[in-house]
Amino acid sequence: MVQKLGFGANAVVFKVERNDESFSQKIKTQNKYFALKVMRKNKIVGKQCIEQIKDEISAHRALSQCTSSLKLHKVYETPRKLYLLLDYMNGGNLSSFIEKSNNVQDCDIKSIMEQLLLGMHFIHQLNIVHRDLKLDNILLNTNEFGKYEIKIADFGLAVSLKQSEKIFKKCGTPTYIAPEILRGEELTLKADMFSLGSIMYNLCTGQYLFDLVDSDQLVIINQKCDLSHVPTKIKHMPAICQDLILRLLNTDPQKRIDCKQALSHQWFRDDHQAIENLTFTQKILGHTFKKKQIKLEKILMISNILVSLIKNGVKLKNIVKIKEVAI
Repeated sequence: MVQKLGFGANAVVFKVERNDESFSQKIKTQNKYFALKVMRKNKIVGKQCIEQIKDEISAHRALSQCTSSLKLHKVYETPRKLYLLLDYMNGGNLSSFIEKSNNVQDCDIKSIMEQLLLGMHFIHQLNIVHRDLKLDNILLNTNEFGKYEIKIADFGLAVSLKQSEKIFKKCGTPTYIAPEILRGEELTLKADMFSLGSIMYNLCTGQYLFDLVDSDQLVIINQKCDLSHVPTKIKHMPAICQDLILRLLNTDPQKRIDCKQALSHQWFRDDHQAIENLTFTQKILGHTFKKKQIKLEKILMISNILVSLIKNGVKLKNIVKIKEVAI
């Protein structure tokens, strides 16, 4: 173990270093460092807590090919502890990134939101709702081009939506929770979109959407969801950027945009062709996981290349269409 990264109610996370060359063959990665999430079994009490951990592991496994979600490499178990071996991200989380940056550059906001939306588009294709998207659960790496690579982390509250089962449970982190969830309405994929809007507001203003010390009052304000202050707070941003934030934060889930609509927004107009191609390959991947009808290697290669280009800030207007190649 190299250092302690953080802790929660049921787990401690450590940065660990690989010291066995054969280990990289077992888990098929050349990563030198990993994040090890350690949970004591005596802290995992009750059916709900056990189901939550099962859901977290299931979500990670379902998203094993999603380039924008934190990869779970291995699960280990001893009589006393449960270990999750995850990707290590050298840039910390979005919360610390905003604190260090003071004012986040527009180009970085766009890159981060584009990656987040692409990742959540993939996740939503599988009918998985994260339910706890927030600054602390978005991790960063800085690549060799000086660009930011993001990963969506902590799937502890993630659930799979099933046609036979409706979910009404209130959960998440105040200021990021969609107001309809706090009103006791049915959970849909659109709940994550409100959280993304709150994150985008964080990036653009350096402030929380709702900010109070009293947590009980914060939940009430979040539920009422008075957004009259938002236009004034984001008026320094380009008009099309403001428009996207307001569409993501729409208090009516029926009118709130989804990932595909957000990625088609004019704010991302320079990358529309690449986004269209990438969301197409993600659609194929989603069907493939369910039906196992198509070989993944070529599709994954194309998908990963496009994500890499976007992360490295390459202008993608003239990229060759890949729909025919993917099929």
